[in-house]
Amino acid sequence: IDFGNLASAIYGVGAAASQIRAISFGGFQTSPSSVPINTIQFVTIAQTGNAVDFGDVSTTRNYAGGCASSIRAVFGGGTPSGSPYPVTNTIEFLTISTLGNGQDFGDLTIARSTAATASNATRGIFAGGYNPSPSPAAPLNVIDFVTLATLGNAIDYGDLPSTRTSISGCSSSTRMLMGNSYSATNVIEFIEISTTGNASDFGDSTDARFQAAAFSNGHGGL
Repeated sequence: IDFGNLASAIYGVGAAASQIRAISFGGFQTSPSSVPINTIQFVTIAQTGNAVDFGDVSTTRNYAGGCASSIRAVFGGGTPSGSPYPVTNTIEFLTISTLGNGQDFGDLTIARSTAATASNATRGIFAGGYNPSPSPAAPLNVIDFVTLATLGNAIDYGDLPSTRTSISGCSSSTRMLMGNSYSATNVIEFIEISTTGNASDFGDSTDARFQAAAFSNGHGGL
């Protein structure tokens, strides 16, 4: 069923949500020119309607990763400009119930875009992704975490069994699932959010795919 519209046609947005608001940040617009943008927009989940301006990211970026508690949205990494498509390690945050611009939170352990992200009320996770440097460009297997209620740099959590980018992530309050990748794999892996360590095999999706939307109600993941 139609919900409404974003302010403009964009792709490669980052996203995060509480139970009340869903927020999109950045992205890549194709008209009137093909450029990354720094816009933050939100919708109230319980209502239908068009997205409303929230504020701005400090720099343009697309394919950033987003995660949230009920209070704070955190978004990190992404590509801040066009070709040759560099990536950033910058993490910013905003308070979901208010309006305003993104503020500095800290840095990821490595610059990346298209990472899988998910969170519980305490921790946000960034897994895998893509970094074009050093050459040759390659996907990553690094997993980072941040504590959402405090500011600071991300901390190493562990590794994926293989390098992957354009992964989908979703979570319950205890476990995060990471599935698929740009290499069009059907592999799904998981971690326990409250601990640290390497990801383990969970199972397979019905089809190999990448850049799929993923979400969870805490019981099942789609």
